[in-house]
Amino acid sequence: MQILQAPLENYILSEYTTFSADEEVAQTILSVTDPTGFSANKYIVLGMIGNENSEICQVASTSTNSITLAVATTKKHYKDEPI
Repeated sequence: MQILQAPLENYILSEYTTFSADEEVAQTILSVTDPTGFSANKYIVLGMIGNENSEICQVASTSTNSITLAVATTKKHYKDEPI
């Protein structure tokens, strides 16, 4: 069996920010500390990778202190959680 190795951390995790406020379920606009580097049509991981409450979402747009998602969240997220 051949093992596939992918440089996920360098490719997928190239941008980093955190939630600047608690976010309830079904949110499309997320408050973040710094949206710099995030852009429309890219995918992001909300929460700690591997955690049962993390989720992958597509970015619709960004503004000064927020990221707007293409589809609403399905989990609750808390201030200072990673994105």
